[in-house]
Amino acid sequence: MSLLIISFACACLIFVIILSRYRRIARALRQRESHLKAALDNIPDRVWLKSRDGRYLVVNDAWCRFFGLRPDEILGRTGAEVLPYEIAEKFNDAHSLIIGNNATRSEEQCLSRDEGEQGWFEVFRAPTHDERGSVTGTVGMARDITGRKVAEEALRESEDKYRGIFETSVVGIYQTTLQGQFLALNHALANIHGFVSPDEMLAAITDIETQIYVNREDRARYREALRQHGEVKGFEVEQYRKDGKKIWVSLNARTVRDEKGDVRYYQGIVEDITLRKLTQDTLRESEERFRLLFMNSPDGILLSTPEGAILAANEAACRMFGRSEEELRKVGREGIVDSTDSRVAASLEVRQKTGISRGEHYYIHKDGTRLLCELVSSLFTDKGGTQRACTIIRDVTNQRKAEEELRWKTAFLEAQVGSSLDGILVVDRGGKKILQNRRMIDLFEIPESIISNRDNEEERLWVANMARDPEKYSVKVKWLYDHPEEITRDELELKDGRILDRYSAPVIGNDETYYGRIWVFRDISEQKQTEKVLEELSMTDGLTGIANRYRFDAFLEREWRRAMRSQSPLSLILIDIDFFKAFNDSYGHLAGDDCLRRVAQSLSGAGRRPSDLVARYGGEEFAFLLSDTDAAGAAAVAFRIKQNMDGLSIPHPYSRVADHVTLSMGLATLIPTKGEASSDLIKLADELLYKAKANGRNQVRVSLRE
Repeated sequence: MSLLIISFACACLIFVIILSRYRRIARALRQRESHLKAALDNIPDRVWLKSRDGRYLVVNDAWCRFFGLRPDEILGRTGAEVLPYEIAEKFNDAHSLIIGNNATRSEEQCLSRDEGEQGWFEVFRAPTHDERGSVTGTVGMARDITGRKVAEEALRESEDKYRGIFETSVVGIYQTTLQGQFLALNHALANIHGFVSPDEMLAAITDIETQIYVNREDRARYREALRQHGEVKGFEVEQYRKDGKKIWVSLNARTVRDEKGDVRYYQGIVEDITLRKLTQDTLRESEERFRLLFMNSPDGILLSTPEGAILAANEAACRMFGRSEEELRKVGREGIVDSTDSRVAASLEVRQKTGISRGEHYYIHKDGTRLLCELVSSLFTDKGGTQRACTIIRDVTNQRKAEEELRWKTAFLEAQVGSSLDGILVVDRGGKKILQNRRMIDLFEIPESIISNRDNEEERLWVANMARDPEKYSVKVKWLYDHPEEITRDELELKDGRILDRYSAPVIGNDETYYGRIWVFRDISEQKQTEKVLEELSMTDGLTGIANRYRFDAFLEREWRRAMRSQSPLSLILIDIDFFKAFNDSYGHLAGDDCLRRVAQSLSGAGRRPSDLVARYGGEEFAFLLSDTDAAGAAAVAFRIKQNMDGLSIPHPYSRVADHVTLSMGLATLIPTKGEASSDLIKLADELLYKAKANGRNQVRVSLRE
């Protein structure tokens, strides 16, 4: 009777121990599940997990909010049951492709919901696997990139329009620093000064005041006018051409300031008015010269009395106003001038007082169209002593519209670049900064002392030193500058742990001219962390916490190729728990799961190097892969494994070889040769494991070949 009571008491004690252990495991699993759900629900990206047959197993809050569904409405169902048809079909096709290919996939997708809302998403999908490496479903993440797509498209359109106006304008357009260096200029300006291209002029002219201006005082007056009024119109100065000849130009310019009100640069347009100046000078010298100039001038020229009666008009004037010379004589000045424009009277008053007036006001075409014209009108006395007026007129209606559009588009482009969430840097073909936004400065914490330097070399060194591998960064930048046609996109890792998406492309004009390079940087650290979490989930055995079969297969293939290149030994230990079925049948699956976890921890503790990999190979089988390790070294590891297991002393009264849990091991070592595959190593280790089990278990069988 006493023996029966003692046995009953022992059974109760064992039951209490098992129940207590079960509760601890259950609490740990619930806590882990709670932590994982909290992490997923706080990720701004949409994350989901689907079974092999396409049913949703996990969806985070961001996914539910986008589709307007509750978790209980989607979990356990397929997309076809709850999502719009087109979206469900698209998701199902992607899911099937991942399952079929057993490979990850990234793409950009445009999605729209029932209420018509559309968005662009960067989607990452990967297969999930069980302990045997079989595909069990897919896991995915979608990041909203709608804002980036809209900004990229708007930026491309704005740049194309701005570039087209800048390059094809018939007037010279420029940007200069306060100190007198050109920042940018177009073909028209280069041609005005006798240069073949803008690049030639930019290289040749380093000081505008001394190399361009005939009278340096004119440059000082120009800058003072801009300082006082912020703009100048019709500023006429004498300048040099490349060949040393002098020309007259008319400048219309404005001051461009930053958000603090500090002057950034001057920009404006230049017109060659040498011909007009020549006309004014030679009118008094030769009637024949005037006649030739009068007839062939591209500008409209009117000869009239001071009171406004038109005496003669050239062909350009007739075309401009849509009237014949006879019609112009009949209607006179009053018939072509817009009398509502107050500048007309002011211009006539100035001409009467000074003998000449310059400015702009509106004329009227025969069809009623208002023409904004730039004019120079001067009084002179003919041979007979009669006072006459000569007015040179240029229709600048379209030019002014183009200037206004260019100013607006330039401001729009600068605003877009300035408000971009990406860091943007634009450099010219010489590597000098043209444009840089605040996000670029903030990403790399660039000091103000470096920002103000237009030469990009100091800033490039600063950014390179922030990279985890400064030399690699510098080599890549130099290679891209030496290969202007290349477009590249990669990831840049910084010393502080951040990861940036780096994109660089050439800036090419419509004429295929290379103008420089644009760099775009985006902080993707959070995205990479999320991807890492998802990858870890797909590569880890859920029960034991060690690598799963899928990760083992990938690691073995990589190490096999490395060992073949270096002709170094590669060792594999296949491990099986002796009589594990009897253990499970006796103690139950919970105790069996706990035994598997303890064995996995013991195996992990037997390794000595980060390159060693312990994986759950399947069921109660484990694999221990040792790189660059010969049979003797692997045998030492196997001995430690046996010692560790003996030290655990997990009771196993149903074992036929010991009173505790033991292991059988097959150890194979190969130096890969041509014609062999990694499966040969597995096959050899498996054969040795079979011999160990057949020969009484609780032992290691080792191959002799290396």
